[in-house]
Amino acid sequence: MTRARLGLAATAVAAAALATHAAASTAKPPSPAALRGSVRIAFSGEGHQTLDDYKQWIFQSDQECYYDKLVKQTASFRWATSFPTLGLARLAKPSGRTLSSVQTTAAGTASGPEVRGDCGSDDVPPGWVQTITCAQALQFSGAGSLAVVRGKPGSAVLVLHAPAPTLESPTACSLVLRGHELLAKARVDLAKLAKLKPGKAMSVKLGTTSELNCSTHPAPYEGTQVTDDCHDTLAWHGTVTLLRT
Repeated sequence: MTRARLGLAATAVAAAALATHAAASTAKPPSPAALRGSVRIAFSGEGHQTLDDYKQWIFQSDQECYYDKLVKQTASFRWATSFPTLGLARLAKPSGRTLSSVQTTAAGTASGPEVRGDCGSDDVPPGWVQTITCAQALQFSGAGSLAVVRGKPGSAVLVLHAPAPTLESPTACSLVLRGHELLAKARVDLAKLAKLKPGKAMSVKLGTTSELNCSTHPAPYEGTQVTDDCHDTLAWHGTVTLLRT
């Protein structure tokens, strides 16, 4: 084969490759009209929140501790919630409207001591030395919610709120629950979802851990300095399940 023919063959191969790439790059995501069927969405998970706080009251004159407080408390919780059946076409053209759960189960407990000590001092305030026990079942605010918002072409984003654990009032627990942080976003590939046969499901794993420095440092008063080493950690993991119906 001559050089000219070899050059023409290489040009043809390159042109074919470019055409294939162009066709792939211009492929459009499925249109809402092409998405038939529906899906049932469920959100389940579990987690815990821990409070570890050690506080001392110290005489400024000699830097000696004269009383202290140690808090070690944990709240553990789990939930399972499901939402109304949604058409796939609706996922492709989301309204952003919030949907409430149609079925929810949630449970949890908070426990742990608050130990108030005297640091071996005789200057402790009267009635201070004691152990206060946190031990109660959690309550839950709301049943969970779901909103579908626009994602990248060919996808939808699910914005999910788990039922928020709370403590009854009054309570012996020092832990301040961060239930409003049980929020997750899951991106769903609509083409993959549409290919599922009825009765089949796909799932997305979610979760996070966040720690707050809850130390407080009040100004010294009446010759007393307060030191505080406080950490509040929330960790949870869960699963979003999409069942084709």
